[in-house]
Amino acid sequence: MSTTFKFVRTLRNSHRIFLASGAVYAALNLRLLNDLTGLSQHYSESSRRPVPGIARFDYHVVARDELGSNHIQSISTGLPDRFWSFFALYDSYNGVDTSAYLAGNLLNAIIGGLADLFSRAKATKFSRVSERSEVGPDPAPDEIDEEIKETFNRLDDDIVNFSAMLASNNRSSSRHLPHILDAAYSGSSATLAFYDTETRALRVALTGHSRAILGRRGRTGESYSLQVLSVDQDATNAEELARVKREHPGEEVIKNDTLFGVAPLRLFGVGPYKWSRAVRERLSWSDVKEKKTYDDVKTPPYFTAEPVITTTLVQPGDFLVIASPGLWKSLSNKEVIKEVGSTLQSKKKKPSERAVVSETEEPQGSALLVYDQIVFSVWRHFEDLNLASRLVDKAFGGENEAGSVSSLSSAIDDSKSESLSIGVVVFE
Repeated sequence: MSTTFKFVRTLRNSHRIFLASGAVYAALNLRLLNDLTGLSQHYSESSRRPVPGIARFDYHVVARDELGSNHIQSISTGLPDRFWSFFALYDSYNGVDTSAYLAGNLLNAIIGGLADLFSRAKATKFSRVSERSEVGPDPAPDEIDEEIKETFNRLDDDIVNFSAMLASNNRSSSRHLPHILDAAYSGSSATLAFYDTETRALRVALTGHSRAILGRRGRTGESYSLQVLSVDQDATNAEELARVKREHPGEEVIKNDTLFGVAPLRLFGVGPYKWSRAVRERLSWSDVKEKKTYDDVKTPPYFTAEPVITTTLVQPGDFLVIASPGLWKSLSNKEVIKEVGSTLQSKKKKPSERAVVSETEEPQGSALLVYDQIVFSVWRHFEDLNLASRLVDKAFGGENEAGSVSSLSSAIDDSKSESLSIGVVVFE
């Protein structure tokens, strides 16, 4: 199986980070397993010890759109004294263009922003590993969080406002304008998981209502506790509801538990609900996607792309599950932890024994992350039970053979219109 490599050089705000010779990002190559019914395409992969600190990474994507396997991505960067691993999940709304933009830009922008932040803090300059120097402390944890938030907001500004400016300034090129605005008219959620092997800090940044949870092995090694790493940003979230009502007083913007018909209260894109009336009027002549007046849009922006970030410290044997809403509509947090925990224990125990799940408080704590140098790393494929496929099978295939895509019921197509994406990370 081939692996796709991308060479990356970070240039941001006229500040250059020079990478060592041969340094690359190794992006996990995705393999098409099966087209179950003609309505969905299934992409699945299992990787054992892809980089130090990660025992395995499994994913399963049921794609119903052109974004395909890019609903979930992973990149690892090797540093002189540690490894960073990034996992991102996208969920599309009203088209795939916003998600496709994020799939092409988010992870590189995050890594570039963090590299720039740490270079400023540590006054690090290097062209080769042997010639680098470090002065000053690492950035504080809240500075790292702010950098991630700023990167999310900056990308959304490019999607929504920069594209609108291009369209306004190029009316004569009307034949190409719909493509300029495609990403602005559609929308996407984004879940980013960021793990550092040296500090064992796991950051989860969420925009939307995908979800991240952590399973932690008990003292006896036979039970797993549940830790919730994100809170759905929809009408079930009291803080999010209060924020929207506070920002738009006197407006009845939440109807049937949705904001203008959309469930997540934070999203990338959805430009018509972020643009001012003046911008919408300037662009109305080029609106070929939807013939709407948006008269109910009185005090934009109604959506924000700024993520909510949580940080927890990982212990050996912990596992992370990130998944789009389709999974959580079928399985509870406890059921997901129980299923993954049971599968991990299956080689050590009799098949009839099951992992036990207990619920705990949300994790506390923060940690510093260190960025110096990107080096070579590769994800390797292996044949084993795919933990993410096991969850798909449990959610839609009942008690069929675990991890078998062919055993899935057609209900996966009949009951859900959106794509389903699941990633499972097991930590060393």
